[in-house]
Amino acid sequence: ATTTEKTTVVPPTKTGYNFGGYYTAENGSGAQVIDASGNIVGANNLFTTNKTLYAKWIAKTVTVIFDCNGGEGGGSQTFTYGQSGQNFSTTCTKTGYTQLGWSDASTDTTSKWNVTSNVIDSWINSHYPSVTIYAIWSAKTVDVTFNCNGGEGGGSQTFTYDVIGQSFSTTCTRTGYTLDGWAATSTATTASWTPTNNVSNNWIDTNAPTKTIYAVWRINTVTIKLNANGGSLASSHGDDYTLSGNKILRN
Repeated sequence: ATTTEKTTVVPPTKTGYNFGGYYTAENGSGAQVIDASGNIVGANNLFTTNKTLYAKWIAKTVTVIFDCNGGEGGGSQTFTYGQSGQNFSTTCTKTGYTQLGWSDASTDTTSKWNVTSNVIDSWINSHYPSVTIYAIWSAKTVDVTFNCNGGEGGGSQTFTYDVIGQSFSTTCTRTGYTLDGWAATSTATTASWTPTNNVSNNWIDTNAPTKTIYAVWRINTVTIKLNANGGSLASSHGDDYTLSGNKILRN
């Protein structure tokens, strides 16, 4: 039979691994005879008996760069094929926003992977040797319930971070009273916010995701004059009074 002398061999393949050469013993021990490119490099081809050579396999790793995409934090992690229990642990923060997850495009509005997504072998193999992924953000919202606190009306409004020109527009009414504004408690006697208060980003970030506020009422007062209509007023009384609720107060 005719033999053909070769100085190279075609490297084998294994999913998730890189070929590291052929060795005289398993797991990359012994002497290397063929390198990772398939070149015969060792002088150990002078075998006097049949010999089995063993492939050395090196698990693929993927380096993931976490881009916070307008937020703060981020960094990188390396994941190895064949290892269990791997997941994203790099964090990002952005004032007024909640992180939905990660995607491979900075302009995406929906995430492809969770914030702490598990990393599986197929993901490592498809993204080898490195990939940059981007934080996907959702603006915070606050659902505000307007409690009329003894009056009528009320309701709710939703405000979103970074939306310009938002203000309270929910109204309440109460006979004999004027709405001074809103407060965080039902017993407050002074208002923390005006009836049509502008809603700032800081207010949304502080009070998200829900907030109940209460109407603060000021009793209406009117000035009245007593007219004896042909009679005489009592000498101890003047004719100017203030009506406040169900009380008449002398000026």
